[in-house]
Amino acid sequence: AQIDELTDKSKALEEQLNADKEDNGKHEAERKALQEQIKRNALKIQECQSEEKDINQNINNVQKLIDDLEQKIEAESRKLERDEAAKRQQIMDQLGEVASRLTAKEEAFQALGREKQDLETRGRSLQEQLKNAANDRNRVQQQLQDVQGWQNQLQNQQQNKLNAFGTNIERILQEIERTSWRGSTPPLGPLGRYVTLKDSTYREVLQNQIGGSMYQFVVSHPADRQVLGQILKRHSNQAPIVIAERDIFDFSRGLPQDRSIVTPLDVLEEPQLIKFQYQFSDDWVPRILVNAHSLERIGLTKTRAEADHMAERDPGRIFWSADQYRVTKYKDGGFSSQIMPELKKTDRRRLLFAVQDTAAQLRDAQEREQQLRHELDVIMKHGNKAKATLEEIEQKRDNLIKQGRAIQHEISGLQRQKGDLEDLSKEEAPQEVAVLEAMRSDHLTDKEKHMTSFQIVYERRLQLDGENKPLVEKARMLRDRVEQANEANARIHAEMSRLFDQTCQARSNHKHYRDKLAEAERKVTEHNEKLAVTEEEYSGWHAKASEYCAEVMNPRNSDLVQKEVAALEKAVKQRERRQGASVDEMEAECVRTKRALEKTNAAIKGLEEMAQKLDYAVKIRIETWHTFRRNIALRTKAQFGFHLAVRSFIGHLHFDHVKSTLNLSVMTADQAQAQGTQRAKEARSLSGGE
Repeated sequence: AQIDELTDKSKALEEQLNADKEDNGKHEAERKALQEQIKRNALKIQECQSEEKDINQNINNVQKLIDDLEQKIEAESRKLERDEAAKRQQIMDQLGEVASRLTAKEEAFQALGREKQDLETRGRSLQEQLKNAANDRNRVQQQLQDVQGWQNQLQNQQQNKLNAFGTNIERILQEIERTSWRGSTPPLGPLGRYVTLKDSTYREVLQNQIGGSMYQFVVSHPADRQVLGQILKRHSNQAPIVIAERDIFDFSRGLPQDRSIVTPLDVLEEPQLIKFQYQFSDDWVPRILVNAHSLERIGLTKTRAEADHMAERDPGRIFWSADQYRVTKYKDGGFSSQIMPELKKTDRRRLLFAVQDTAAQLRDAQEREQQLRHELDVIMKHGNKAKATLEEIEQKRDNLIKQGRAIQHEISGLQRQKGDLEDLSKEEAPQEVAVLEAMRSDHLTDKEKHMTSFQIVYERRLQLDGENKPLVEKARMLRDRVEQANEANARIHAEMSRLFDQTCQARSNHKHYRDKLAEAERKVTEHNEKLAVTEEEYSGWHAKASEYCAEVMNPRNSDLVQKEVAALEKAVKQRERRQGASVDEMEAECVRTKRALEKTNAAIKGLEEMAQKLDYAVKIRIETWHTFRRNIALRTKAQFGFHLAVRSFIGHLHFDHVKSTLNLSVMTADQAQAQGTQRAKEARSLSGGE
């Protein structure tokens, strides 16, 4: 009960931890996006400040030139002595009127420019929204395609479960049954047909790690590989083919001694009986998977933290966690923890080890498709609305451009009129004064332009500052949330580690007291057996004593007893004279002989135990050597077949470990085509080149 309670608490904490991780990931992604936006705004603000500094410097330089020119003009004007003051005044009045109108038109043109800039800013914002909407649309469309592809795979599997292992599997299996094969057994495959997962906890990690082997075909003879390859090619199937002899070997030595470690291959209490996390319908299949993935040396855990803890207890063993981590601690002290690559939504390995009904999976996929379609409709509506707004803004901007062109045309006319009046007012003025006034007018125009640019840049910087303030505040809040979530995760990790230690301690205590109970029951059984032996010995001694002399019945006459005692003493003395020794001497001799016998028996027992231990050690060494020899033979066969396959040859190695012989047979590709299914040549019958 305590173990179940601790397990439930661990599951609840793990669910809470996963939920916190998901929220933390969303907050972290949002915070990074805000930081990127703040960084972009900061760069724009720096650019605005740099422009303000440059414009301010230009304004100061122009103002100095204007002040110098005004001083020179004032000095030259004092030299003018003309009588046509009235005419000049009229010209100056007209010039002032034209200048006022020109200033009003220029202000109107600047207002149009600011309005145009505002529209362009809104247009850029809407373009960014359209770009984001396009990205979201593409993402949702891709997810929708993946879900539709997944539905097609589920529908195909619903029609025929063999479709999960590739195309035309049923036809391939029928043709395999009709074909004659040279190996001891027909080709076996796909391997996934013979494997059924019992515990769905480890479904995803096993799909990731050994899912590729579920599509394999296995042949026991190298010549069968070419024939099977042609069958697969005819049916457009690219399943891999493996060559391996049928060998039902014992792999229980690789299983962990610590029974708390869960492995894909778990040993039962019955000798030589293997129970798997899978249910195999062919004894050859688990041996193939053991050779391919060393499953007997793999541990399975539910979380990465549990895998880290188990790796500390059993260095050198690899652990796969259900949350897609590969953890191992090397015997030299190194530690490795790697995340496994995530399977794509359309990966066909996701159809393997199915524990849920295909119809239920299909319903889930259809519900997911409806959700994605709804999300796509919402994105399309927002995108269309933003597009309509952008078109409206572009139309307004075009109208402002047309109005600006008309105002520019009027400004050009007023500037020409102003120039004519200035020329008329300066006809009789000294040449130097006219030149100075022209220069001052140009500098004033430059100053106004610089002031206008400065105002635009200043307003843009204020706008960027205003946009950055809420972003910075929101980023700070998200950072605080992420830190709080990390602290909560750390506390949950500590609590989970404590609960795991308590669970392990409870399991250890359970095993300890269970062993104690078995030991006590064994002692009770031994004492009962000793009691039965003692009672039997007592019955035997009582029977022998009854044979030796009759039972003494009380009360008896003392004279009769004395007479019987005297007769017994006389009989004892006569027996001592016949035997040549007294009873005490014979008893002492018996004791000495018994001691010598016990000593001899103890020596014999020690020698027997030593002989048993030596015999067991020799058997272990011989068994280990046999395993090593079988492994070398299997590897030699695989390498031999590989090198022959490179040359398109066919060959076979047969090791007879009893007779200590090696038989080798080889057939070249030309011989195989010429001889058909005839037997291969012996090595001594080949030519030198072959």
